[in-house]
Amino acid sequence: MIYTITTGQLEKGTGKQQAAFIQIFEAENAQYRLDLYFHWYNYRA
Repeated sequence: MIYTITTGQLEKGTGKQQAAFIQIFEAENAQYRLDLYFHWYNYRA
């Protein structure tokens, strides 16, 4: 399977997508942790 990452911005996701990330990363730190994950783990030079 091939996946495409279109954005790492939590605020641009649908309500369902945001809820999933908030559940994974905890509500109070969801944006910070998503940014850290997206920009660190998915970075390709």
